[in-house]
This record gives sequence, C-alpha cells and structure tokens, in this order.
Amino acid sequence: MAVDCGQCQRRNNDDAIQCLYCGFALEPRERAPKGRRNNPHHLVWVPGDGENAGAAAAMQEVLQVDAFRARLLAQSAVPRILRTLGDASGARELHRRAVAHGLRTFLVDEHTLETHPEVEPVEEVRVNGGKVILEASSGCFEIPPRSVELLVTSRVLVRRVRKSSRISMLSTEPGTSPGMPRVVKESRTTQDHRAVLDLYPAGDERALRVREESTLLFGEGLPAQPSSLLRFLRLVEVVRGLLPGASFDDRFALFDDLDMDRAERVSVGSGVTVLDGITRFARYSRLLWMARRAPQAAIPE
Repeated sequence: MAVDCGQCQRRNNDDAIQCLYCGFALEPRERAPKGRRNNPHHLVWVPGDGENAGAAAAMQEVLQVDAFRARLLAQSAVPRILRTLGDASGARELHRRAVAHGLRTFLVDEHTLETHPEVEPVEEVRVNGGKVILEASSGCFEIPPRSVELLVTSRVLVRRVRKSSRISMLSTEPGTSPGMPRVVKESRTTQDHRAVLDLYPAGDERALRVREESTLLFGEGLPAQPSSLLRFLRLVEVVRGLLPGASFDDRFALFDDLDMDRAERVSVGSGVTVLDGITRFARYSRLLWMARRAPQAAIPE
C-alpha cells in the first residue's frame, strides 16, 4: 500500500516517513504490511558544491563521533549515508538535529532505495543524424526532443567466486597414510568490469539504463569502434553533447555505502557467489536523483 503525501500529493513507499519529493513528514500511522522484512531508514548527507565549511564539526556533534571520523565523513564529494536506524522516530529526530546544525540531509528507507525510481533496461540504442533513440520495453525514447535531467555513468566490477570440493587420495598431512582420502576445498575467482549509464528523463519517475552489453548502433558519419567499451564511451560522449543542460556524474568510485557488501553479494547456486557492483551503483545513482529533490532545509514535523 502506497502513501500519498499530504502536501504535494505524490505517492511514496508505505514505509517512508518523509516525502521523497518535498520533504513533508508522512503520517506515522501508516505501517508496512505484516511479514515485511526489516526496513531501516538512512540519513543521507548531500555535500555542497564548494567547501563544506563547518560540516565536520556539525557531524561530530550530531552523530556523536570523534573529530577524526567526522573529518573523514565531511570530505565526501558525493552524497553518502551517514547513519542507518531501525526506527522511524529515531531517524526523524536525527534528521532534525542535522538540519538544525546546518547539514543538508534527507531520509530514505531501504525499500525505497532499492526500488525507486524504477530502472528500465534499454535493449538497443541507435545513434544517427544528431539523435539518440533508446529502445526499451515500454517504448521508444528519443533525444532530442525528450530531455534528461541527470546522467550517471561508471564502470562497475563484477566478481564471481566459485567454491568447490573434491576427494583427493594424496595426502601431505603429518600422520596421514598415503592413499587415505581427504576432502580438498578449492576456490577460484574471476572478475570483469562493465560500463553502465543511467538516464533520468525530466518529469519522469523512472530511469533508463544502458549497459555495455546493450546493442549500440551508430549511423553513417560516426567512426566504427572495435570494442563494446569504446562504443559505449562514444555513446556517452554523444548523449552529453545532445544534453548540455543535464547534470553529469561519473564519481561512483568515491561512493562509500555502509551496506556495500550485503547489497552486492548474491549466491547463484552451484557454489558460485557473485559480487555484482551494479547493485551498489544503482543505490548511488538513486541517491543522486533523490539528492536533487531533497529540500535545502526541511525539518519534518
């Protein structure tokens, strides 16, 4: 069940305690359905464009951390999660204190961070005649005339760890007779980097995601590129040229997510665990989109 904001009338996730769009406090009587997993709330700090004067001192006071830790937090150039709390009232109170100390912060619950806005994969991209056409499952998105407010790109790491065991008849362990069977555990790790680009259309509640594996087609007049990565980088260059007013971010490497390991680790069976950086990238990308909507100084009632 979704919750409609009493101020802007926009729809929020049912566990949200603050409107994602205007910062208005949502009614605390709304509760998540029984059986839903724990849904903590994150306090997110949005650094200013220039020097964040006084941010370290404010964080030391608000978060009750030592001066060294506060300085490390204040050095971040990108939005970051300062603290995660399990109860809504505690998160709301911490947000009030942060804003009162001059910190630009907002609250987001874990479920919203994982699911909103919805990300729609782009299957094919065609570049020709000064236009970029994105083919997604919901239809065709053409630039121009459609505008995009935010572009987020990076190369993400995908690591696969395969664990297996086998029976060996050889033994080098002291006191073990040759030929006595024993279990040998083995682990093999492979990794790769994949490029990704999120486009957030203006006035839309979704993101379009282009991955390096997407079909990228370039028309006449554009040089052919020998690799998928070079084609992808060329696409980013063309899109930026067509969207001079869109904000662009490629600082994902600076993102420090407190839940990074939990968010990335996925078991796919047969002894294989995948640490997929795309999950962490999605969190970073959504936080950037939310930060653009975060009120400069809104204290929930």
